[in-house]
Amino acid sequence: MSQLTSDIVIDAPAEQVWQVVAHRFDHIGDWATAVPASTSTVTANPPVGAPVAARVCHTGIRAVPQVTETIIGYDEALRTLTYEAMQGMPAFVSLARNTWRFTPLDSTRTLVAFEARLEVHGLLGRLGRRWLLVPARRTGQYVLADLKHYIEHGVPSPRKQRRAGRVVRPTVADRAEVVDAVVAVGSRPSTRRLRAALRANAVFSMLSGATLAGFGWLVAAPWRLGPAALPSLLGLTVAGFGVLLARLAVLPFGRLRGGTVAVLAADLGWLAGSGVLLAAYQPAAPGVFAVAAVAVAVAVLAGWQLAGLAGARGDDPFADVEVVEATEELEDPPAALWPLLTDHRLYGRLALNLSTVEVTSQPGQPLRRRCTSTTGRHWEETCALWQDGHRFAVEVDIANYPYRCLRCPGCGRSTRTR
Repeated sequence: MSQLTSDIVIDAPAEQVWQVVAHRFDHIGDWATAVPASTSTVTANPPVGAPVAARVCHTGIRAVPQVTETIIGYDEALRTLTYEAMQGMPAFVSLARNTWRFTPLDSTRTLVAFEARLEVHGLLGRLGRRWLLVPARRTGQYVLADLKHYIEHGVPSPRKQRRAGRVVRPTVADRAEVVDAVVAVGSRPSTRRLRAALRANAVFSMLSGATLAGFGWLVAAPWRLGPAALPSLLGLTVAGFGVLLARLAVLPFGRLRGGTVAVLAADLGWLAGSGVLLAAYQPAAPGVFAVAAVAVAVAVLAGWQLAGLAGARGDDPFADVEVVEATEELEDPPAALWPLLTDHRLYGRLALNLSTVEVTSQPGQPLRRRCTSTTGRHWEETCALWQDGHRFAVEVDIANYPYRCLRCPGCGRSTRTR
């Protein structure tokens, strides 16, 4: 069994959010990007009190074109909703169940929690489990962000509108509207594999290029690899290529995709050039081994980059985001840890890159703190979310931030696990 959980705070009364999700259960296609269209349907045993018993979600996915979801648990008073996919899922799926909970934080804010449970069976189930889990996690994060935008703004999210209209891919500014640290926790940006492949290629290119530039002339003659100056010149070129790859790995999606295509072309050119070198100079055995080993490494990296490029999605709100997440499980209860997590001066003393942290906001104002690095740099951080005893999030003012980035939200949490 696999279980995925996620939650989000929506700036609206709990009843308003509950109406959209539960009372308009069959209208999920109005706001969820993952569901282009939806309709109501009937069920043999409708749950007591549920305005809508079941729905058919049209996914637009050829392998799973539509899924029938039936409510199996409904509590109007507690605002909880549970439903299962009864038809349309692959045969190896034994159970696909989702549960929603809506908790009012105050009269204008609601904590929406989403839990998905997936069970599979058989060999196909074990093989297809990861194929289902990755998009399921991404969909869970998207659906909460979509719901938040729909309720707070009254219109579908930009991502939903783009998907419906098949318009141009989103810009960095567009994606920043739906990315926050809370939603990002546990996410896996669709560009992560591609960026990792490019960074691996960058390291390999710089190391192999430096080695070739520094020592290639020593083996050029005995290994029959051409003129003595050729390996050194080639090494400098490859090392410079590695530097460009490192830069490419941090670019926004549009430039990342175009640059990767050029990198793949360069990799193919290297493979072709390796064949030409072997045929033209007929190197000695060590030379053949060296050329072939590098060619194999380049081919593996090219395949990794190609797989990453195929999985990268321009409509992914996290496509231009680096999600850095660390989790530590401690024996102490959340009530004992929370005061330590929110002790800003203690944070300044413990963080290796900080010398001091001081609160600059006045009582009654949103929390704002001033961080000073060990090198004397200063920047401001503003509290963007505060759930006392549970979690908080800060937004970093990057104007003076010592690290280059377009936006830097962060989230801290203290959660009871047992």
